[in-house]
Amino acid sequence: MRMDGRRVWHPHRRASALLALPLAGSALIHTRPWHGHIRCPKIARHVLSQRHQVLQVTDPDDLRVAIYKGRSVRNASAYDAQIRALAEDFLQTGSTSGCAKTDRGQQKRLQPIKKMGLLVDVHYSWDCLGQLREARSAGFPVHVASVLLPLDTPDELLALASEVAPTVYVMEPELLLQGFQQDVPWTKDMATSSVITTRSVWRRYEGGAAKSTCRFAVVFPPSISLSLLDPPYVILDGLNSASNVGQVLRTAYHLGITSVVASPETWGCLNGRACRVSMGWMYRMKFHAARPLSKAILELQDLGTCVYAAENQFSEPVAPHEPLGDKRWALVVGSEGLGVSDEITQLCDRRDLSPDNGLAPLLAAALNKRWAALQQLLELRAQTDAADPQGRTALILAASQGQSRAVSSLIDCRASLELRSVDGQTALLAAARHQHWMALRRLAEALADPNVVENKSAKPVILRVAEMSQWDTLIHLARHRADLEVRGQGGRRVLMFAAECGLDDVAWWLLQSRANPDAQDDKGETALLKACNRQSEGLMRILWEGGANIEVAIKKSRIPAMSRLLQQWSGHEEED
Repeated sequence: MRMDGRRVWHPHRRASALLALPLAGSALIHTRPWHGHIRCPKIARHVLSQRHQVLQVTDPDDLRVAIYKGRSVRNASAYDAQIRALAEDFLQTGSTSGCAKTDRGQQKRLQPIKKMGLLVDVHYSWDCLGQLREARSAGFPVHVASVLLPLDTPDELLALASEVAPTVYVMEPELLLQGFQQDVPWTKDMATSSVITTRSVWRRYEGGAAKSTCRFAVVFPPSISLSLLDPPYVILDGLNSASNVGQVLRTAYHLGITSVVASPETWGCLNGRACRVSMGWMYRMKFHAARPLSKAILELQDLGTCVYAAENQFSEPVAPHEPLGDKRWALVVGSEGLGVSDEITQLCDRRDLSPDNGLAPLLAAALNKRWAALQQLLELRAQTDAADPQGRTALILAASQGQSRAVSSLIDCRASLELRSVDGQTALLAAARHQHWMALRRLAEALADPNVVENKSAKPVILRVAEMSQWDTLIHLARHRADLEVRGQGGRRVLMFAAECGLDDVAWWLLQSRANPDAQDDKGETALLKACNRQSEGLMRILWEGGANIEVAIKKSRIPAMSRLLQQWSGHEEED
């Protein structure tokens, strides 16, 4: 309201009913119109020809600027009323997507703000305001209600603000300290600092790089029908960080994508922070609020759009969309922690692997268990011996995860068998540690060293295998140069493990591999003595025919019948 009691001009009369009237009981707000012979101090004359107005605000509690107040200090009822007035004004003048009309032309009661298909928020940055002006000139529907500036804003910036908004509010820089800062400080030291200067407030708006600061109330983005969006599309599934959303949108725009489909969780992140991170390019994009997202994807597919999802767990390598030149495709970008949701993944037409920055492609495929992709990379002669920061190669990773087929493929492509990780693991040791016996056998057949250990105190692989009763794997190791005379707990050798279990065939294979049948453990027992105590005649015969000395067994056997049997075999041999 002007000082002479007349209402100031406003191009949007419905919104002006709230924006121009002070509440009863509040102090009269002294404002000066932009036009006429009275003007704000420090305003250049070259802007007087414009019909927009600049109003100086002298009271930080002026309800016309309630929308600019921080969340903790704002008047909630005035803020909500302003938001609704701006939304309603936009729907009346710019779009009817958020409300319906009766037969008599009367507007029905508006839906809740969250269901109107648009956002009302305060954006900031002169860069964004400049981009907004260019976007509106190009025909994009960005409705600006007002701009809030310091009183000493340079003339050229003030001209920009007045060109974009019908009303520009200005106030002394000191008043900006009284609740008009960002809701969340940029840095922790600013959050805890008790001394805040005007310069620090500006830094929170502009990073300290601009001559002044600006904030502007906008109705953006409006949600439009999917049929009005232009392919290709980017689909935001569950992102909940405005900064991340802004980065995605900035990248998408510069890759030629201007159509965005947002899930309900992401729609609220299309705020001023997202716009600032996007460097204002977000104003040149079209948006659709998907409720729910699955329905929007099905509608896109009905329009002939191929929907892609790219995540680390998928196996299909990224390939160009076909036919070349066709823009009817959409890429789903998942949330920060969970990625693309399972529901949306099932709806996608293609699920491609996403490349991992900083790692060789083959190693990235092994790290993320993308074995089909690993197979294709090997066919393309990818480097096989690249290592991650822990020193693990693709072969070590495949062996530790029991991927015997990938192990075989890497071996066939001449991956190094003896490279060690930082903790001393080779591929064979990794397979043994995680008890992946098939992968271990494949490595043994490829002549990986079966006698390697992580350190001097570590247990040899063949003893681990024997203790786990993995007899097929033990035979593989015995046939491929494994040391059969290593001593385990109590001085036991692997032949003694087979004797204790009564395994005739395993004992025979070990003897064929030159295991010593007369080796004794810490108790002085041999494999033959252990077989006698088990009363295993077949195993005793194999050991005796394999050259075992019967003297210890006859002397120490707890079973007299087994001792006599050994003596009979010995006597028949002497007779012969």
